[in-house]
Amino acid sequence: IHLIPLKSKAWADLSGKKALNNASVDSKDIKKHKNDIYRLTSLLTAEVQIKIPVEIYDDIQNFINAAKSDSVNLKQIGIRGMTISDVIKRLQVAYIK
Repeated sequence: IHLIPLKSKAWADLSGKKALNNASVDSKDIKKHKNDIYRLTSLLTAEVQIKIPVEIYDDIQNFINAAKSDSVNLKQIGIRGMTISDVIKRLQVAYIK
């Protein structure tokens, strides 16, 4: 549960560097962090609510915005019974500023 904000930060940092054409950023690393967030989100329940600093909240919101247009097949990364919408909802409920 506490890994999700860290993974979101890593995803945001690497995505930002990649957008600036930083050749040292491997797309596989970005994808790994993204998929880890999806997997870890399956551990969140409706009762989980964690207050986080604004900058980390912003990273999670950026991830949520990217997830809205992501075409990842959750079943292919081992997540059954959840949709991208479910992931987004769980993240929005669990992490507050």
